[in-house]
Amino acid sequence: MFGSAFLMFLGLVYLLWLLFGRKRNLYHVAARKIEKPVLSDGQLVGDFGEGFYLTDSKKLAFQWLDEFAQKEKLNSEELFLNVYRLKRIKKLSRLIFKDKTENWQNYINEKQGYGDEKHALVVGPAFTSDKKIMQYVLKTEEALGYIKYIKCLNINKLKKGGGIIDKK
Repeated sequence: MFGSAFLMFLGLVYLLWLLFGRKRNLYHVAARKIEKPVLSDGQLVGDFGEGFYLTDSKKLAFQWLDEFAQKEKLNSEELFLNVYRLKRIKKLSRLIFKDKTENWQNYINEKQGYGDEKHALVVGPAFTSDKKIMQYVLKTEEALGYIKYIKCLNINKLKKGGGIIDKK
């Protein structure tokens, strides 16, 4: 009985770790490695207005990469995928949309292309995706202090099977 209870306890701890303890990588496309971002590095206008955009989906990051390459008339192999993690954000003013609700749609229609003075971080589903892919936009320099640089991936080398340029 003791062994069964111990295994059940370990299983519960593992499930809790999966639900709450996993750290998500966030991806940002740029023309160079960005260890300490500032708003002018990644100032884009997207679904949630102006800000430094990240996504938790590598697939969406590659879509952004292709769009960025076409817009800047660059070869996609010249671009980099910077990988970050978001630290505890409880002190930030934030707006989080878990699903594509009416409030989410209203926010996109109202804020697209304009600054949002109230929120340092906006998180919500990507407009172009059907799946549960989230995009994060950091709107203030203070918010940028809450992301931790992990590594930089070179797209050209990534396609050939390598890719890590720098890992901290």
